[in-house]
Amino acid sequence: MASTKTGFIVYNSGGNAHPDNNVLTYDESTGIYSGTFVWKTTYSGGTVSNTFLRVYVPGSSGTSSCEWVKLEYGDVATPWSPSPDEAGGFDIDSTSIHTANVAVTSNADNSIALSSVDFTRTIGISRTGLRFAIGDKFGVTGDGIIYASSANISGTLSAGVNSTIGPWTVSNTSIWKGSATFGIDTSGAAYFGNDGLSIGGLLKIDVNNGTLSLGQIS
Repeated sequence: MASTKTGFIVYNSGGNAHPDNNVLTYDESTGIYSGTFVWKTTYSGGTVSNTFLRVYVPGSSGTSSCEWVKLEYGDVATPWSPSPDEAGGFDIDSTSIHTANVAVTSNADNSIALSSVDFTRTIGISRTGLRFAIGDKFGVTGDGIIYASSANISGTLSAGVNSTIGPWTVSNTSIWKGSATFGIDTSGAAYFGNDGLSIGGLLKIDVNNGTLSLGQIS
């Protein structure tokens, strides 16, 4: 507010009808002007249109600005908050949320699509759980499956009991393919774990006995 001004005053639809206590009080801790009053639609000369709120700044010439206004109806005054229709800078209607660069649209399959110039995201809730995707590069299905075109994992990758990665099964004690038992003489079977290392019937490293055995290699 300009130093030449004395405060903000509110009027109903023009400069005639104003509520009692219509001069807003300034709170230095928040930088917000606020007030509580009984709304009026009439004045000594008649009735106003009751269609808009006018904020008047009395005083000498000078430049003042008002970033936002909140007008609420009720018995209890609440702190300022964004309008639900303009949450986070988005405009919201019955089927979409949008700004100049991003649009959010409700789809027929109960998902929500976010789109802009260079990316597309979909997110939705279904009976099978949460679905989330960023273009065709990354996604999580409702069955709990994560897919990605590539991954760079800097933290710890933990596996559940007998989780699988392709043909491999990961347990708390071993990684194996074809059989969970060490030393199985089966083509394509491989085991690496607490008992040692075995690949089919060709290679066995038994850590319990401290032995190494090699089968016929052709």
